[in-house]
Amino acid sequence: MKHRHLLLAAAVAAATLALAACKKEAAPGTETASSSAAAGETADQFVARINAEFKAAYPEMTSAQWLSSTYINSDSERIAAKANERSLTQLNSWIEQAGKFDGKPMSEDSKRAIHLLKLMSSMPAPRDPAKLAELTQIATRMEGSYGAGKYCTDANDPNSCRQLGELEQVLARSRDYDQQLDAWQGWHSTTKSMRGDYQKFVGLVNEGAKGMGFT
Repeated sequence: MKHRHLLLAAAVAAATLALAACKKEAAPGTETASSSAAAGETADQFVARINAEFKAAYPEMTSAQWLSSTYINSDSERIAAKANERSLTQLNSWIEQAGKFDGKPMSEDSKRAIHLLKLMSSMPAPRDPAKLAELTQIATRMEGSYGAGKYCTDANDPNSCRQLGELEQVLARSRDYDQQLDAWQGWHSTTKSMRGDYQKFVGLVNEGAKGMGFT
């Protein structure tokens, strides 16, 4: 299995797993598959509903991420991007709904959960559907490029190529300065092709952060 960091999964989970820490069961009648705000819903009921919705949606997101991490190709990339697009759309909806409970009475657990929901998104997504889709596509494409990256000391010799996991082992175990430097520089050279995508990624995340009032 190729070494890879699951950036999108971490981004979504960072914001939503905080809700699960409250360990509240959904009140009867409040569980729903949709993310629409329920009329007359209390803050405590809102947190319970979000917990249930997140629990229902999480397996699809993690399965898509595992698939794209294990089989790095355009098909798995597309599946992961769409799954994360749905997850971030849902997260945007939850954050928007949470605003109606500002200043309203609620348990300390729910207050903490809503506070973390608003603040802990490490990849704020634009509310424009087209831009959100572009963000997830770019992020997933960068993950694929990173995971498939190779550093070759001889472009004409495939045997001279090492994947990132192999370079990591050099950095972790070697005590030879030249080997460490070569592995470090080689690792960073694999990301040069991602520069344009990364610039677009940062712009879209900044737009999402502004839309959420983070900046």
